[in-house]
Amino acid sequence: DFVLKPVVPEEFQVRVSNLIQLRHALDYLEDQHRILYDMAMHDRLTSAYNRHYINERTQVLIREAKEACSPLSLIVLDIDHFKRVNDNYGHSMGDAVLVAVATVLSEHIGKSGVVARMGGEEFMVVLPGIDEFTGSGIAEKTREIIEDLEPCGLSVTASFGIAQLRPEESYESLFGRADSAMYEAKRAGRNQVVSAE
Repeated sequence: DFVLKPVVPEEFQVRVSNLIQLRHALDYLEDQHRILYDMAMHDRLTSAYNRHYINERTQVLIREAKEACSPLSLIVLDIDHFKRVNDNYGHSMGDAVLVAVATVLSEHIGKSGVVARMGGEEFMVVLPGIDEFTGSGIAEKTREIIEDLEPCGLSVTASFGIAQLRPEESYESLFGRADSAMYEAKRAGRNQVVSAE
């Protein structure tokens, strides 16, 4: 904006006031956009990232890992016998279990990886810069913490599958191998970590 000379004080004051109001409106709009984006990328119940976010973010992390020739591991975990929790204790208790597990994942893994709720009782963790051996140790420690958790007095366990990114491997293939390893952990008796082949 500009003001022609000679400057009329009243006109100048109105223009400055209008510019300040416009700036406040734009700041408010930016804040609302940030809030909406945050809501769109997080699971409302657990506050972990959601499937939409993790799918996009993992593609970027895979590309970066390949460019840097750096390891990347992916963990898929599923809460064991979760349907029984909902059936026997109600969905509010099931929600409490989901929140408790998500909190453990965020606190224990959050700094070294990206945690997301994929839906239902399934979670995914992406560990950039971490190989399968180290990732398995992280998964095992997390499994132990969940086993000792006992949210709302309930005994809860989870089955983990982990896979390390192979050269030229796609996200879909990596996820498929980790998911298959998780189902192998279920078949082998649950409450364990299985590495993908």
